Amino acid sequence: MGKHKYILFCFLILAEAVLSKEDVCDIGRTDCHMRSYNDEEYQNYQHKNITNKREFRLRDQFDSVEELKTSKPRLALHQLEQNILEVYPESPRGLSLKVELLARLFQNLRPESQEVGKTQLMKPAVETALELLRTEDKDISEQLLNQVVDFIIPFCVELRVREWTLPLLKEILYGKNKDLYP
Repeated sequence: MGKHKYILFCFLILAEAVLSKEDVCDIGRTDCHMRSYNDEEYQNYQHKNITNKREFRLRDQFDSVEELKTSKPRLALHQLEQNILEVYPESPRGLSLKVELLARLFQNLRPESQEVGKTQLMKPAVETALELLRTEDKDISEQLLNQVVDFIIPFCVELRVREWTLPLLKEILYGKNKDLYP
């Protein structure tokens, strides 16, 4: 009987490890600080309309970035890249926040620095927006995509950079997610 108890004990430990896998990061990191998923909490989350269920597990990190984005955009971008995009690089909400933060940093530049800022901040913002608009992720919300479009297009038009504006417009009008835009 002792041998059977040992096998049963090992089986229970293995089963528990498999069943509790939900509480560890999807990419196997042990330091990613993901919280467990609770559907009731998700349904009551104030940013549910722009947060998919996988992102919801990083809600504390997202909420921290949201708090900092207006007053300290550089710190917010650093936290976004370190605490969210390293764990979930294709996060729609994370990519959307990256676009917004890069644009905010550009806005804060002095006029004499804006030419360099176009290359270092706005070009990556446009590339990130295009990446997001081209995504086939079924967990991306229509509201989030529209938010990105409403945010990035005016910047490109204002900066008068045709080579950024045209690909964005092409993606909006003819891309994979064209039916999601009003």
